[in-house]
Amino acid sequence: MTVAAVAVAVAPVTAVGWVQRAQIAWIPAPGWRDAGDLVSTLIAGSVWAAIVIALLSVLGGICVGSAAPARLRRLSSLRTQAVAADRGLTWLAVPWLVLPALILIAASLLKPVYFSRYLTYCLPAVALLAGTGLASVRWPKRAGVLALVVALVAPAQLAMRAQGGGMQMVAQFLSAHRRPGDAIVYPETSIPPWYLAYPDGFAQLRDLSMAQTPAAAGRLFGNAVPLPVLERREESVRRIWIVPLPGKGPAAYLAPGFRLAHEWKLRGYQAVLLYTRTN
Repeated sequence: MTVAAVAVAVAPVTAVGWVQRAQIAWIPAPGWRDAGDLVSTLIAGSVWAAIVIALLSVLGGICVGSAAPARLRRLSSLRTQAVAADRGLTWLAVPWLVLPALILIAASLLKPVYFSRYLTYCLPAVALLAGTGLASVRWPKRAGVLALVVALVAPAQLAMRAQGGGMQMVAQFLSAHRRPGDAIVYPETSIPPWYLAYPDGFAQLRDLSMAQTPAAAGRLFGNAVPLPVLERREESVRRIWIVPLPGKGPAAYLAPGFRLAHEWKLRGYQAVLLYTRTN
């Protein structure tokens, strides 16, 4: 009955979402690369951080009742309540963590809808399971494991919050390396509004892709011009910058005569490409 009631309640939202499915037409079919992106989204750290947090999450899922304080476990009634509470947490957190990804991947067999950032709301499930696993470890080992987790995830967390992180980092790079007359191409069907957020970097480059601004299009992203129009515009420039995003590669959007001159990996993960005309 509960499942049926929820299905009826969300049916209008599903119908409205289906009508607006063109808004996510840019999403490619999921592949193995998306598994790494999902781990990065949920862990935001290194491979070792993913392993340690995954082990804690598994421990939290199986060690029901062990997180209760020892003085409570001496009392059978309170221990029963603690075990029931931990089981409830496990039954809440595990489906919360697993089902959204499985549902999106299954739906992508018909229409690609899976994207790693759509699963950011699963982060609390990771925190609940890892926290329960950590609580099941006795002191002083608990303090050591906690210090290890903090040390492993701190670099990525600081990088996301530090000055020059993300697209701001890219904007600063473009501002320092651009030349007069340089252009930028977004190899997507939509144009992200980065030039509004970071005008010193992106807005200083001629945008060859733009057909309509976000304001004119009435949406968050702008609209891109058709490929023939884009290729005609590219004939008027010598250097084109590209910040790759998931989707088609930039070669499919460049006019003949351009070659990859340089590729940079900022902070080891965000690529910035420079194409130059050879004729």
